[in-house]
Amino acid sequence: MQSLEGARRPQQRRLIVLTAVAVALLFAGIAARSPAASAGGVGKWTNLSGATGSNLTQVGLVATPNGILHVAWIRDAATPGLQDLLYRTVNASGAFGAMQVVQANWSVLNDPALVYDPSAAQLGIVFSGMRSTNPGEVYDGLTVTISSNGGASWALDPSGVFDPPGSSAYASPISAIAGGGVQFSTWYGSDGVWVLRGVSGSTAAYDYQHSPTDLGNYGYYPNFGLDKNGTLWLVWASNGTGHSGLWADTVNQTTGAPVGPQVMLPNSTTSYGGAPQFDMMTSKVAVTGRPKGTGVYVAYTTGYPSTNKVRVWHLTTAKITSTVVAKGSAEKGQTAIAAGPDGRIWVVWSQSSLSGRDRVYVRRSNTAATAFGPAKYYSTPAGYTGVYHLAAIVRHGKLDVLAHLGGTKGLATWHIQFKAPK
Repeated sequence: MQSLEGARRPQQRRLIVLTAVAVALLFAGIAARSPAASAGGVGKWTNLSGATGSNLTQVGLVATPNGILHVAWIRDAATPGLQDLLYRTVNASGAFGAMQVVQANWSVLNDPALVYDPSAAQLGIVFSGMRSTNPGEVYDGLTVTISSNGGASWALDPSGVFDPPGSSAYASPISAIAGGGVQFSTWYGSDGVWVLRGVSGSTAAYDYQHSPTDLGNYGYYPNFGLDKNGTLWLVWASNGTGHSGLWADTVNQTTGAPVGPQVMLPNSTTSYGGAPQFDMMTSKVAVTGRPKGTGVYVAYTTGYPSTNKVRVWHLTTAKITSTVVAKGSAEKGQTAIAAGPDGRIWVVWSQSSLSGRDRVYVRRSNTAATAFGPAKYYSTPAGYTGVYHLAAIVRHGKLDVLAHLGGTKGLATWHIQFKAPK
């Protein structure tokens, strides 16, 4: 597990939205300090990001209806002390599109989210940051234009540039989702976990960590899950005194306010030394909806002082149930979760091994999501021993996994595909 001491960014933040219409998927871009487009594919690790300069990098990703995977992330810029926002695509076979520098040389950037609104055929990148600390050069007032080339170029729009109401997004990766044609964004900061409906700075943001029940300080790493019936869930980690663990609430989609009450995910803490203990990951909580069946699914590690289990929770407004999908003495590290169109849930986790190179494991459920098949794994590529973050998505009957890795060869996000078992 990573320490929160590694937070890399100062407290002053802004929330920004970039949008592009996904019409013609022509992904020509600027390739700067990037690995060449690569074939990738099932069982093959391929470096997607190039060197990022940080072990905290978490990608944003979304798939469009044509099956193209879109990925965005940040890295250290060539100019010391500055950062870039980057973007590229992955096709069905795992081949990468050209790497584009969407924004360059910002003073501060936080990890982005990608959203796709099918009602408007619109693709967007949501992130927070500060363009410059020099007087008169702070990014407020930058413009955004809508792209008609499906992500081949990006620009800022004034309607999507504002101070996050209610809280600065301190060292916070952004999560976002398009539900019912409206964008919802979430971040943590200033003791709270915040949700904003839409992209207007005049709209109220709501703090889920302290309302309707005060869970104490602090809340971290929120993420959304949208179930097939349109219920929007927010799930986050808390280390508030007496309220440590994973918490969830549903979102009022008219206002963005919590429906309440917040509910704690059972067994997200472990009794140790006579008190409940919670080992929090410094990653967005892994959440997914499911095209068949109500509710959303959450994957997270449990156990203390060693996180030796991976648990999957099924959240509905009626009840919450959970299943242990991995256990044993080996330390479990990071998690991801994704759902396929057939209703199956894919659970991903990292695990230590005696070889010194972490392994990335996957288990897939049946179509009813009531039982899971055998685990399959790939060890991290040579020169990369640790997994810092995971993200996953199901396309074309395969699972795409993006793992942020570190080792003697540096820090980078790598891509691999898992084939569905027969």
